[in-house]
Amino acid sequence: VNVQLDSLVGIEEEESLQNQVSVYPNPIVDILHIRLPFKAEKLSVSNMDGHVIQTKVCSEKDIQLDLSGLQKGMYLLNIRFENSSVAKKLVVY
Repeated sequence: VNVQLDSLVGIEEEESLQNQVSVYPNPIVDILHIRLPFKAEKLSVSNMDGHVIQTKVCSEKDIQLDLSGLQKGMYLLNIRFENSSVAKKLVVY
């Protein structure tokens, strides 16, 4: 029996991707800048209760999100790539 895996994402690859995603400034006052190593499928910002506040379909590697309308507090940024995802905690100031 010959088994071939074409797409395998391991823990080390996930950690590497997490480190390649740059999110600044954090804490955020109004505009969040996101720099990705490659294009993602979708971004979403959720509150700590899990309610999605904002979504964006990605077409660039450098993205700006206007979060000026959010109340102060903690949020979660989810970035979905083709075969993986990255989550970052955000603080709105």
